[in-house]
Amino acid sequence: MTVTSARMKPSTPARLRLGLAAPAVFAALSCLILPMGSVAQQPMDSSRATLLVSIDSALAIAEKANARKHAPATYARAKAFRRLADSLSRVSPDNLTSAREMALQAVEMARHASVLANRITADDRERYTRERQWLRYEEELSQLALIIGESLSPTPGPDSAREEFQRALAAYRDLSERREEELRRIESAMREFCVKAGVQISANATRGELFAAVEDEFTALVQELDDLRGRIRHTERTLAQTQQEKEAADAILAAQEAAERTFGEVKGLFTPAEALVLRNASDDIVIRLRGLIFESGESKLTEDHNTLLAKVVDAMSRYPSAKTIVEGHTDNVGLPSNNQKLSEKRAQEVMEYLVTATARPSEDFQGVGYGAEKPVANNATAQGRAENRRIDIVIVRR
Repeated sequence: MTVTSARMKPSTPARLRLGLAAPAVFAALSCLILPMGSVAQQPMDSSRATLLVSIDSALAIAEKANARKHAPATYARAKAFRRLADSLSRVSPDNLTSAREMALQAVEMARHASVLANRITADDRERYTRERQWLRYEEELSQLALIIGESLSPTPGPDSAREEFQRALAAYRDLSERREEELRRIESAMREFCVKAGVQISANATRGELFAAVEDEFTALVQELDDLRGRIRHTERTLAQTQQEKEAADAILAAQEAAERTFGEVKGLFTPAEALVLRNASDDIVIRLRGLIFESGESKLTEDHNTLLAKVVDAMSRYPSAKTIVEGHTDNVGLPSNNQKLSEKRAQEVMEYLVTATARPSEDFQGVGYGAEKPVANNATAQGRAENRRIDIVIVRR
C-alpha cells in the first residue's frame, strides 16, 4: 500500500485533534501505514535520518527533564508522532512531506513535555501547595488582564478572579467594537479622499486594499513633496554658491584694485631719475634704483644715498608682510670674479641699511649679488653700462 502526501497531510484542526488523541491511536496508525516484509527493513535514507535525529534530540531533552514521569501523556504523544513520522518516511518518498509534518508535531510535543516536566519539577522542589498554585493562577489571570489594558482587584478566590477577568474581557470586546466603528468611519473618509484625489478604487475593495491605496497615494504625495523640497534645496545651494563666487570675485577685484593703488603710490614716490618701478614675471614689485650710484669699485653708502633710501623704506612700508630681496648688479668691465664680489658687497650694504631703517627681522631680507649676469641694457655703450650698474629692490608679496 502506498500512501500519498496529499492523502496523509492533515489540516491544522486535524493536527490539533491528533495531538490530543490517545497514544493508542498513533500506534494503530503506525501499524496500518508500515507494510510488512522487506519495505520495513529498507535502509534509512538521509532525509529520513534527518527527521528522526531532530525528533530524537527533542525526546532526549524531554527524557532528561523526566517528562516520562511528570508529563506522561504529552511525552507519549511525542513518541507516537515519532512512530508515525518514521512509518510515513519508510513507505514511499512521496510521503516525505507528510512525514515532515509529523516530525514537527513530534518535536513540538517533546518540547512541550520538557517545559511541563521542568515546571512540575520546579513546583515539587519549591513544595508548591495548592494555595500557591491557585495564587499563581490568579496572577496569570492578572497578567492576561494587563495585556488587554485592564487590571484585576484583589479577590477572595480564583472563581472571583476568573469572573472579573471575564468582565474585563467583555469590556475589551466592547472597546474593540467601538474601535471597529471608528475604523468604519475612517474607511468612509478614506473612500471620499480617494474620490477627490482621483484614486481608482473598487466599490467592493476590502479595508486592507483601501488602506493600501490611500497609503500609496500618500506616499506618492510625500515623494512629490520631498522632490519639491529637494529642488528648493538645490536652488538654494546654487544661489548660495553663486553668491560665494560673486563675493570671491569681488574680493579678488578689490584686492587687485588695492594692489594697483598701492603700486601707483609706490611709483609716485620716485622720480624717473631716482628709480624705475615695475613688476617682474612673478608679479613681484621691483624698484630699480637708478639714482643709487656708488664710487667706482666702492660698496659703501654715503649720506647722499639717504634721501633715495628713505623713499625705499616708505615704499616697503606699503607691503608690511612682504619679503625683500636686495640684488646687486654690475657691468661687464673688469674681471667677472671682482664684479661678483662687488655686487655682493653692495647688495649686503643696502640690505643692512634697510634692516636697520625698517626695524624688521633680518629673516625678512636677503642680499644677493649677480655680477654682470643679468644686464638690463647693452654693455657696449656707456649708457648701457651705467644702467647695468644698479641695485634692484625686489618686494615679494606673501
